[in-house]
Amino acid sequence: EAFVKTTSHRKIRPCGLQTRQFWRRALRMLIEQIPHAGQASFPIRPMKDPATVRLDEYLTFLREHRGLKEHTLYVHQLYVGRFLAHLRASTDEHLRSISVAQVDGFLIDSSHTMARRSIGAVCAPVRGFLRYLHMRGLLVRNLTQQVMSPRLYTQETLPRSIDWSYVERIFAEV
Repeated sequence: EAFVKTTSHRKIRPCGLQTRQFWRRALRMLIEQIPHAGQASFPIRPMKDPATVRLDEYLTFLREHRGLKEHTLYVHQLYVGRFLAHLRASTDEHLRSISVAQVDGFLIDSSHTMARRSIGAVCAPVRGFLRYLHMRGLLVRNLTQQVMSPRLYTQETLPRSIDWSYVERIFAEV
């Protein structure tokens, strides 16, 4: 990816952003096809770090044992990936040392840009991933009970009051 960005930036600099994105995509597709054509005997993609491997294992577990659909797996991958990026977890040792404070820090940071209902959708994949790590023996302490979703009320999305201009419009029609 770094090669694609530097090459496209150097070689296609005078062009616009859309042209640069087009050529980056074309270059990525070419690089991905080289091993399949038998032209390269070396691996093009860098090795994954252990945290990413654990995420892939977790997604495989969800697919094979829980029977989750692709969209649900995508959501799990998105939020657990963000969680791992927030932790800067790159080794199994980082995963073993996950604390409640780190989980809370991730959820608090996420809450700055998301609604409470959305935070509940973030908590479920993180809780499931922590349960998976505990089940696999990477986490000694089960942290799933410390991942609390925000409380949602039945009618919380209803407006507390009606805008005065709307009230005037209704009276005008009557």
